[in-house]
Amino acid sequence: VRADCRRTAERAGDVMLELVDTEDGGHYYRLSGKRIPGVSEVLMAAGMVDFGGAPEAHIQNARERGKLLHLAAQELDERGDRWGFHDSELEPYLKGYELFKQDFKFSPDHIEAPMCDPIQMYAGTVDRTGTVVLGKEPEPVTVELKFTYAIADTAGIQLAAYNAFLPDAHRRKRLV
Repeated sequence: VRADCRRTAERAGDVMLELVDTEDGGHYYRLSGKRIPGVSEVLMAAGMVDFGGAPEAHIQNARERGKLLHLAAQELDERGDRWGFHDSELEPYLKGYELFKQDFKFSPDHIEAPMCDPIQMYAGTVDRTGTVVLGKEPEPVTVELKFTYAIADTAGIQLAAYNAFLPDAHRRKRLV
């Protein structure tokens, strides 16, 4: 995946960010050939991610649900359809995203975009950037999609780290 490191591209020059998939369904990032940590990896290494003793099967199920729903939301954003997605258990999550888009007139410009900060040497895949209409004018936002029963305490930190990749971070609202 080729991506520019948006926040400091003018200082860092043309760099190559790679998103590398692993056999276990995960991924990692390489910046100009050097492995760099992702935001989630940094949060885990800092001891900030706690699944509260949930069984591994539940954690894995939540990961799979998130992957499926991210794909469905991407199809919805890019093609305007759900590619036949009609899973009764997962339907309410996707419907919630559709209502968010409708209620806030959300218009995405980047969807599932790998980005990085070549100065701080970390990367992440930003779920969405775009605009919402909260008043009369569209406002720039960074959106983190969460298809869970509860939002983790680290969601704000994760979103702030993603937002830092963007050149207009100080103007952007952050939405989970």
